[in-house]
Amino acid sequence: MSNADHGRKGPLKPRTEQDAVVVADPPHQALVMSADEADLSGIRMMTEAAKARENQAVGQRRDED
Repeated sequence: MSNADHGRKGPLKPRTEQDAVVVADPPHQALVMSADEADLSGIRMMTEAAKARENQAVGQRRDED
């Protein structure tokens, strides 16, 4: 199965913007990952969430769109 099949894109690549976690360009259909890709995505999301909380604690806020 290629990454183009069934919404497969590999692990998520979140980033922190002030007090928010942003995942750019998620697929519109269901996302399919291997167990390892899902683990890595979860770790990345928790890492970025911790950064966002630190930013929030010092008053950095992302403007709402």
